[in-house]
Amino acid sequence: MLLTGPIRSSGELTFTMEQVDIRVTIQDVRVLYQATCDAIQYWPGSPARDPDEQTKLLQLKTFLFRILCEASYENDEEDSERR
Repeated sequence: MLLTGPIRSSGELTFTMEQVDIRVTIQDVRVLYQATCDAIQYWPGSPARDPDEQTKLLQLKTFLFRILCEASYENDEEDSERR
């Protein structure tokens, strides 16, 4: 986890988080992908939500899909080597 700061806001000391590194299984990526797809499908729209949120969700969906494709490709490649 990468924290930056300290930042003073109204006299209070706060930290901001710019980046988080996580490790997840491919099954977890599938769950995250499905949850992201659902969030996009049921996104309430603007002004209820920030329009940038929808853009971020679409980017996240593409990113997670790339991970799933890469994992599928690597799995197929390993199966081919076993034969």
